[in-house]
Amino acid sequence: MGTFDRYQLKDNPFRMVPASEPNKLIWAGFKDIKGEFEKRIQRSIGVSSSSLVLNMGEYGSGKTHAAMYFSKPEVLSGLTPDGEKEPLSIKIDFPSSKNVVYDLYMQVIDKLDFNVIQEHLPTVEKRMRVIEQITKNEFLKKTLEMVFCNPVDTNTFSFLYGYSTATQRKNLDVPRSINFAVDTEQILGAIFSFLTSEIGPYSCIILWLDEFEDIITLSSVEVKNANSFIRSLLDNTPDHLLMFINFTMSSMSSKEDLFMYLQEAVKSRVKQRIEFDLPTLDDLKAYLKDLLNASVYRDEARNDYFPFEEDVIDALFDTVRNVSLRRFNEALSLLLESACFDNKEEIDKEYFESIRGEIEGWKDE
Repeated sequence: MGTFDRYQLKDNPFRMVPASEPNKLIWAGFKDIKGEFEKRIQRSIGVSSSSLVLNMGEYGSGKTHAAMYFSKPEVLSGLTPDGEKEPLSIKIDFPSSKNVVYDLYMQVIDKLDFNVIQEHLPTVEKRMRVIEQITKNEFLKKTLEMVFCNPVDTNTFSFLYGYSTATQRKNLDVPRSINFAVDTEQILGAIFSFLTSEIGPYSCIILWLDEFEDIITLSSVEVKNANSFIRSLLDNTPDHLLMFINFTMSSMSSKEDLFMYLQEAVKSRVKQRIEFDLPTLDDLKAYLKDLLNASVYRDEARNDYFPFEEDVIDALFDTVRNVSLRRFNEALSLLLESACFDNKEEIDKEYFESIRGEIEGWKDE
């Protein structure tokens, strides 16, 4: 018998980090926040202008989960109207490094499989015509030809990563190497513009910039460079780019702290803020019902909170109130695993009271 079979559960659903298995990456509860993301993505599919959205909340509130969930092809497909091209979602992490622009650029390039993309493009002649429409810059033209009109091999990536030799550049027919101080935003902007052009395979690019709070660890020079990267990328991709920036609030950071690190040129481009508030009791109950009865965890939905009795959820909320969803997940996981170890058929108020001290002690840590 499996560990949680007594509770008709295939696995422990209370994850501390987002699931790596796509089938377990589900959305439970929090319909209003989900709706905000859906509307913004659908708008970007249908409206050409690029936009910047800030996602703000405590650590463990679900921002990274949102980035991963709304990057699933089947989710994006469900948001795409019939006859429209689907978006491409790319999630990258904000780097704590001495060369933030280079690291951001590299992460995006790493996520693009140019040879697979080329399989969905029309003739090279049509590709060349679109490249001519996108830019008059000869260096950018050569770069786009290299990644969209020719087989992409190790020489190509040596050039894109900044490691190419003079001989490699001559064979690739590019006039010079990449200057990471000025070229990266233009290259990514040109690539995104091609991917969302009339012949491109995508309706828009969704770029998730996760863990943006790490900007506070950078030098003033790198903070300026990060702002320049965001601003320039939006400027160089005026259409069909939706950028989400995930920022974690904490006792050491607030909205005001964040805006200290955003230059006016970036703040002025923010179209919307999506806030992940701390869960209410109703939020927690709706989340639990959806999660515990999801098909990935339970074969037959029960329309209740089994194995938890409802008064246990009330007591848990009173015990660990004003914490993020991750903290509730940790407490619920402790309850579930302890009850299973103690051979409890159901988690009732009496059992909760017997281990309340563990939960309270965990909260204080």
